Amino acid sequence: MSNKPQVPHTMDDFSAGRSVAGFSQTRTGMWIAVSVVIHIVVISGTSVGFIRDTWYDPEGAKVRKAKAIEAAAALKAAATQPSAATKPSATTKPTASGKTPGSTGDPEMDAHKDAPVVKRSTDTAAPSEIPATPGDLDLSLDQTNKPGKK
Repeated sequence: MSNKPQVPHTMDDFSAGRSVAGFSQTRTGMWIAVSVVIHIVVISGTSVGFIRDTWYDPEGAKVRKAKAIEAAAALKAAATQPSAATKPSATTKPTASGKTPGSTGDPEMDAHKDAPVVKRSTDTAAPSEIPATPGDLDLSLDQTNKPGKK
């Protein structure tokens, strides 16, 4: 052990210059500059449309907005009108619900109704595969709730 007497700390030990002396020898300033450059690039990159529509081409922005509204209206109108795939042909007669026999009412499903994936997900089980009652498995909910009985 050293026999040096402990000297109380002075205000110079806690000065700002001495507190940040460790950072003066690191690359903190460089990384702050890199961070600022990255932020500038990202913010300007995501603002290109706004800058173009506000400063460079405000008339073109109005035209693009009008075309987008027209396209949305046309898409909405096309979605509300039944397509040719859902209309019954002359040989099939619609049922009381308005669907043709074998039709799901969904044009996508009707177009791919012969695909194996659709068949696996929409086919019903054969009557021999369906248990008649829960008792067929020799287990019912009442039996599971009664203690001591199996």
